[in-house]
Amino acid sequence: MITGASGFLGRHVVEEIRKSNQSIIAICRSSLNTPSNLQLAEVASVDSNSTVKELEAFFAKIDYPVVVANFAAHYSNLHSADDIARLVESNIHFPTRLIDALARAKPNSTVINISTLFQHFESREYSPLSLYGATKESFLKILDFYAESELLKVADITIGDTYGANDVRRKLIDLLISHVGSTDTLRLGSGRQNMSLMHITDVARGISQVIEDYQSIPSKEVWRVQMQPTENISVRELVAKIEKISGKPLCCTFDASRDRKREIYAPIEGLKKLPNYEPLIDLETGLKSLLGQ
Repeated sequence: MITGASGFLGRHVVEEIRKSNQSIIAICRSSLNTPSNLQLAEVASVDSNSTVKELEAFFAKIDYPVVVANFAAHYSNLHSADDIARLVESNIHFPTRLIDALARAKPNSTVINISTLFQHFESREYSPLSLYGATKESFLKILDFYAESELLKVADITIGDTYGANDVRRKLIDLLISHVGSTDTLRLGSGRQNMSLMHITDVARGISQVIEDYQSIPSKEVWRVQMQPTENISVRELVAKIEKISGKPLCCTFDASRDRKREIYAPIEGLKKLPNYEPLIDLETGLKSLLGQ
């Protein structure tokens, strides 16, 4: 059971799961609209607006083991006042209703959650870069209760900066690729920021492996692991790498005054690595694909 199935990560995980014999059910923003990557039968009769009782009744009708993979989230780099309600609802309130209903209807089921490096400023165990990172950690603390109370088995996978084809999130790597050869100037920050880049198909494959092996997830605690990035690289180094591969210039200016108060300038260290996982798509191969080479 997947939330965020139509998002960038969710779409690729759905593709990976379809390669196995597992059934997919997606809980969407609306049960009346079917995302383009799903079949009608794959959309749940409940949605993200459903109450705990409605979600519990839905889970109770399922007579086979359920693994809930939570990919739904509202992201905001520098939040505005209007973002607060969506951050709390999408990142805390809805997933809490969902897992509480699961624990009531099908205790000892499995939840797989996605965390972000934005929860680990300066490699600290917890130090949020943004309100988005704070809400992600808040839900993780809620998951501690369900895991330690043995109501659910929980895996939490921390991922870095995902990239790949057909990404509509307007991430920096896509902005850089789109400006290759352009005479327009991109105004960037200092360029010292570290990017822990991971190709989206590698990430989806790793998550799918955890889903398939859900029975081995430990009980009584949240099993926290990091999916190893393909490459840690600064923004300046990424610009240079794209220029070298494309053979064309990128018109950029770097200005440290544009940096946020809290930035990641070095790779995050100290997180437990996801076992039996290695990325397959190196950064040069991934960039060449985006550049059409």
